[in-house]
Amino acid sequence: MADGERPEDQGQRPAEVVRTVFERLGETLDVTAKTARLSLDIGALNARKGGIFQEMGRKVYELYGKGLVKNSALLALCADVAEIDSQIAEKRAQIEELRGKSGKEAVIEEEELGIDEEPAAGPTTSDDLSDEEEREVRPSTDKNL
Repeated sequence: MADGERPEDQGQRPAEVVRTVFERLGETLDVTAKTARLSLDIGALNARKGGIFQEMGRKVYELYGKGLVKNSALLALCADVAEIDSQIAEKRAQIEELRGKSGKEAVIEEEELGIDEEPAAGPTTSDDLSDEEEREVRPSTDKNL
């Protein structure tokens, strides 16, 4: 018996062996495809379940806000969420405060950076400048212009 030959393949003609191999391959691919589809379905169902859990949590938190949650474990979780909400509100206030300050500073900077007069015409070619003047007037990133 050869290395790749199976006992059930002995005595079969080459065409029958090829057909058998293709049938097995087809069955394997079919099982793989069905398994992949079922795995995708499981993932979608888990996502739906997660969404329902989120909605349940929102409803419990709404009831907590109305003082209607009595379960101690849920009360503790809701208190944690309330603390996080408080921290979020503080950070949003800090953001607004920073935006308010930076907005005023930006206006001042823009006013200070304005140019009242048209600048004098500069050199038209790099031959008109020394190497040092070239570096001052045209930064290295502008040499390709």
